Amino acid sequence: MAKVDESPHTKAPMSRAEAIGWGVAFIVSLCGLATLLTTAFSMVSAGRGSETYRTWWMVESDWNNVLVLFAFSVIAVLVGAGYRLWQLRRERLEIRALEEKYGVREDAK
Repeated sequence: MAKVDESPHTKAPMSRAEAIGWGVAFIVSLCGLATLLTTAFSMVSAGRGSETYRTWWMVESDWNNVLVLFAFSVIAVLVGAGYRLWQLRRERLEIRALEEKYGVREDAK
């Protein structure tokens, strides 16, 4: 029988209100990102990609930079996911090699 962790640092389950709040925040952030990318694509396709604008924090940028930043963000996420999959594959191969070498314990299953 598995031992239950009864330490005082266990996290309480998420309440329904919290889950709804996180869901709404996720949907709103995706809508904001879609609006930003749609505006950037339309500005670049209209030939106005190098026009500067000021962000909320009064930083000047242009629409080409927005698309480059988004492209590099997607590339970074894909590289990270690929690296994680490579790690999982190596881990499975290592576990399989150890099981072949030492055998599988009956209480491990």
